[in-house]
Amino acid sequence: MFNNIKSMLWLLCSVSFCIGALLYTTYSISIQGAVIDGLVQFTQIQKRSVVTGSEEIVPEKYSGLQILFSLRSFHALGAVVEVDGRLLEVENREEDNLVAPPIIRDPSILDLDAEYKVSLLYSDVGRLNKITFHRK
Repeated sequence: MFNNIKSMLWLLCSVSFCIGALLYTTYSISIQGAVIDGLVQFTQIQKRSVVTGSEEIVPEKYSGLQILFSLRSFHALGAVVEVDGRLLEVENREEDNLVAPPIIRDPSILDLDAEYKVSLLYSDVGRLNKITFHRK
C-alpha cells in the first residue's frame, strides 16, 4: 500500500513540474513576443548587411520612386532629406493613406527614373539627422 502512495506522489510531483515548466515557457515566449513587437517600430526602415574586410563596400542605390515613397518614413524619423544639394520639402498634411506618395513642394527636384546613391549623417547619439541623395 505504501508503494502505491509513493508512486502516486512521484506522479503528482512530475506532473506539477511539467505543468510549471510549460507555464514558464509560455510566459517567456509572450515576453519575447512583446519585446519583438516593441522593436518593430525602430527597425522598419533599417537595412542590415554584413561586410567582411576583404570586400569593397558598395554604396546603396535608390531610384527616384523609392525615395518618393520613403519620404514619409524619413520625415517621421526627423531626418532632413536633400537631393543633389537641394532640400526636399514635403507638404505637412496628416494622411492616413500610407500607400499614396507624399506631395512634394518642388517636384522638379526628384527624377523618378534616375538612380541615386545615398549618404547618411548621424548625430553623436546615433540618431539619423540628414539623408543626402546624389544622382549617378
